[in-house]
Amino acid sequence: MEARATAVNQRIARQLCDDSLVGKKLGRQEQVLRLPVGGPPENFHPNGSPQLTTDDIEADHHRVASRWRATKCYEQLSRTIKANSASHEKVTRAVCLGLGPFDPEDASWSAQRRSHIQLAAFLAMIEALKSENGQEIETIYQEPRFAQPDKEFLSGLGGKTVDSPGAYQLIDKSTLVFGVHLYRDIWAAALKESLPAICVGTGWDVWEENPGADKSPDFDRIREMDATFDKFPFPQDEYTSFSSTCIYWKKRDAKEFAPEQDVLEDLQRLRFASQCTSQGISMPRMEFKSQGLVLK
Repeated sequence: MEARATAVNQRIARQLCDDSLVGKKLGRQEQVLRLPVGGPPENFHPNGSPQLTTDDIEADHHRVASRWRATKCYEQLSRTIKANSASHEKVTRAVCLGLGPFDPEDASWSAQRRSHIQLAAFLAMIEALKSENGQEIETIYQEPRFAQPDKEFLSGLGGKTVDSPGAYQLIDKSTLVFGVHLYRDIWAAALKESLPAICVGTGWDVWEENPGADKSPDFDRIREMDATFDKFPFPQDEYTSFSSTCIYWKKRDAKEFAPEQDVLEDLQRLRFASQCTSQGISMPRMEFKSQGLVLK
């Protein structure tokens, strides 16, 4: 009896051991990345029967964007751009990816509102960058689900729409890439040729929470930005328009922006000199680095 009990116990022990090994094997299998991919552009279709006209879309955008620009989210975003513009890479082109249609097939207002808010944020960043750098910024939009009224609306804002994957070839080291809640394969394709100056999207700290992400080549470029770019949190609104979103911005080499720093310091000296003159105060001798001038 004892021998049979011992044999049974041994079989149970072996079975538990086997189950443990199976569990470990399954655990390793779970490390395979299970995040979905967007696939080819053919997977995304525009609304075949849009109900909104270009004027309708423009009116919706004005209403939604006006409310968003009155929030702290807008203030914080503008402040982040202006505070870091002088020390970070300049932008000459802005590419917006996957914004979403303004008149989706299911007529979802939450989806429309999200697209309008994200567009408002994209335009706010461009506005702040232009204000700081004093140069025009070319604006490109890529969204396979855009219907003709969507394209006409964006054209009216001064933007240009391109068919996917055309925008990927336009991304270079002086580009702002804006893509909120994009699929991982879209990011891999967009960043394949070049890292941008600024990248707005899901940060590596969010992606890496998914088992297997650390081994996926889809995130090579995002990991590179996370290691070499400065990272700023994207201000949140009352909805989920920018959940899990951050701003990666490449810092300029100190030698590159030193002349601009000289100009800023010279402007401060000029203001001081002007104040002295207006108050009849004798000015000290001043040297102006940017022009090599000396004021006596």
